[in-house]
Amino acid sequence: MNTARIRRIVQKTGITKRQGIIFCAVMLSFLLFWLCTNSRSVCNAVTFCTDWLKWGLAHLCALVSFSVTELVIVLAVLAVIVCFIRLVRRAKKNKGRRIAVMINGIFSAVLAVLIGVSAFDWMYGVNYYESSLQEKLGIYARPVSADELYKTASYFLTQANETAALIPRDSTGDLLLSPQAIAAMSTDAYAPLFSKYEVLRTPLTVPKVLVLSKGLSYLNCTGFFFPYLGESNINGDVPKTTIPSTAMHELAHQMGVASEQEANFLAVLGCVESGIDAFSYSGWQMGLIHLTNALYRADQTLWESLMHEMSTQVRDDLVRINTYWAPFDTPVGDAANAINNDRLSHYGQDLTTQSYGAVVDLLVVYFSEVVDSAA
Repeated sequence: MNTARIRRIVQKTGITKRQGIIFCAVMLSFLLFWLCTNSRSVCNAVTFCTDWLKWGLAHLCALVSFSVTELVIVLAVLAVIVCFIRLVRRAKKNKGRRIAVMINGIFSAVLAVLIGVSAFDWMYGVNYYESSLQEKLGIYARPVSADELYKTASYFLTQANETAALIPRDSTGDLLLSPQAIAAMSTDAYAPLFSKYEVLRTPLTVPKVLVLSKGLSYLNCTGFFFPYLGESNINGDVPKTTIPSTAMHELAHQMGVASEQEANFLAVLGCVESGIDAFSYSGWQMGLIHLTNALYRADQTLWESLMHEMSTQVRDDLVRINTYWAPFDTPVGDAANAINNDRLSHYGQDLTTQSYGAVVDLLVVYFSEVVDSAA
């Protein structure tokens, strides 16, 4: 088959030379990323550069009060709709080349997705392969016993019972602070933990509360970090006692902690060390939820005995959380969870790498000394 014939076949598909070059460049990017993931030192070097890039972009986004991420996503959806309409119109006008026009349009869409995925790899995916939070802090998850789990959960419940009575509450019993006020306090809330672990010193920007927060709930999402802009975003429609720990979780991602389990662990630590009542309670509450869920799986008898010690305020808060999320248990939410789990699996993230999940095991290990001394 000669070159001229190959050129004619390619022209019939509607794929241009420019598209072919872009496709090859993206494939090369994927290959380079795969090669980088085989070297921890290379990944550390890459994340050092990309973290500063995200820091710069985040501070640009911080110049405005609204979520730039939300605006970009809305505009992207509108752009997809407009491009689809234009593609259909072009196909109608070019009667003799309809197939070529459609292939060209579809291939352009595929290229856009591939470029987005490749950019995600370099801006965030590489963080999964750098030195982990456990390595940086010198705190490592290990298998824990049901008895250790019970003692830690009991300690968290005691702290939650005490701090639940300290926070201001509205007429419904929820936290009497706006999501925006909580977000504004979140960067300062990390200060005590930064002084304890200097390796965590990273400039942070205030998370943005989404206007379309309700829509995020349908995706079973309390917040997300947008690596393309370095911006943290939170769902402001959820029960407000959970928002401080959510904000701290998204800020953990902003600090380069990619692992969901480690981000949860850091969020709990940041909250309980903050010295701010609303954040302290949210941290104890978040940790308690993870610990009691694990305890229920490990030993239901111990779980039941622990539940009898729960204060009315803590119990009401947990009921409020469960009641809020019940209507969002839909196929849409299940699909969103499946996509997110597939993403984590793609980057080699096992959500249950230890006995009860890394976040639970890390909490048991970290609080072991204070739990033993309190016993």
